[in-house]
Amino acid sequence: MQEHTGTVRVETTVDSREGAEEVARSVVAHRLAACAQVSGPLSSFYRWEGRSRPTRSGGS
Repeated sequence: MQEHTGTVRVETTVDSREGAEEVARSVVAHRLAACAQVSGPLSSFYRWEGRSRPTRSGGS
């Protein structure tokens, strides 16, 4: 039996990039995830210093 480390990775699909970004923003805003990423091009959504922040590939 595998030991639980307290870390969980979840992957899902949605029908549009906009929908994926909304899911990512929402799970971070509701503190269900520390970070969420949307592929192609990569976008990340995370909390830093009490605020939700998005980034796109290339650091913008």
